[in-house]
Formats: sequence, C-alpha cells, structure tokens
Amino acid sequence: VNPTTGSNETLPFGPLSNPVAVDYDATSGYVYWTDVAEHRIQRAYLNGTGMEAIVTSNAITADGLALDIPGGNVYWTDTDRNAISVARMDGKHFRNVLSTQLDQPRAIVLDPENGYMYWTDWGAQAKIERAAMDGTGRATLVNAELLWPNGLTLDKSAQRLYWCDGRTYKIESSDLNGYDRRLFFYQHPLHFFGIAVDDTHLYWTAWNVRSIIR
Repeated sequence: VNPTTGSNETLPFGPLSNPVAVDYDATSGYVYWTDVAEHRIQRAYLNGTGMEAIVTSNAITADGLALDIPGGNVYWTDTDRNAISVARMDGKHFRNVLSTQLDQPRAIVLDPENGYMYWTDWGAQAKIERAAMDGTGRATLVNAELLWPNGLTLDKSAQRLYWCDGRTYKIESSDLNGYDRRLFFYQHPLHFFGIAVDDTHLYWTAWNVRSIIR
C-alpha cells in the first residue's frame, strides 16, 4: 500500500492459506510472514522469487513476528505452544526465548538497539510485557483494562508503545516503562488487529471493516 495515495498491489506470492503476521527486511529485500493454517514461517522477495518455508515446526499458531535485522534473527510468538521463539533468518538454530507464564502471546515488537523485546498477551490476564531479547529481565508493563491487545508497535523517536485492543475498541499508548498511559483513539465496535507507526502517522487495521486506517 502506498501510504500517501492509498493505491495498493498484491504481492505475487501465490495462494496463501492464512497469513497473519508480516515483517520486511529492506536490507535483504525479503518479506517474512507466518501462516497459521500451514503452521510455518515463510519468506520471499518482493517479486515473488526465492520463496521458501524457513520454519516448518515450532510455529503452530504464530500470531506475531518481528525481525532483528542487526542480529540476523527472526522472533515469533506462538499461541498454541505459549512460547516466544527465535531463529536465524534462514530458520536455523531455533530456540525458545520464553516458554513459561505465557497465555496466548500475540503481537511482538523489537528494539534491537537497546536490546529489548515487547509483546502482548491476551490470555486470562491480558497484559503487555518486556524482556531483554534473550528472555532475561522480564517485566509486566501494563495489565489493567486490557482484553484483546492484538497489535503493538514502537515509536522509537517518541519512545512510546502503541497498542490496539479488539475488545475495548481502543488504541492506547504509554512510555516504554508502561507509565503515562494515554487514550489515542476509541471507536465501537472496531475490531482492531494490527498497528504500525512511521515518522508522521499511526496506521491500524480493523477486521470487521476490512480496512487500513491512519
């Protein structure tokens, strides 16, 4: 999608079953995505060439995905295994970063420059957490007035987290320690799912209106 004109084109990746999470490595030119029906993580160049499945196990329901481009790693959440995992960008050297006290982890965002990862969890006690990218130093940032925190993004210039919740119908933000919480947008009954930020705008998706909004 061109964020200025709204024009869009379909990438030539062929029929996909149920892609959910996506990220792009501008350095290599690869697009990475998860497919929760095929239970795998794939990648391809923008022109559709070089398509390959890089993770074919340990990605049962990979709802979240984020690239650590400086480190050459791909991170993902798995709501079936209740784990956050990492592998090299070619899928090798898989390991679980976290696999305890998780209950439906969903969105994940990385801050490689500062060594942190942030993620949402929409289990029985919905929350937003942070840890070092090796899983140490884990901390809960937000755990009140959340139901389905589906999307999460990091505004590095403003040093703020933004998230969208599919059941509170809100987009909110906080500082990187979970303080200074602010309501950005509310509209019932939008089922928010994904969220992203650039230098000037915030973008989000809503399932029930099948739209990308900014």
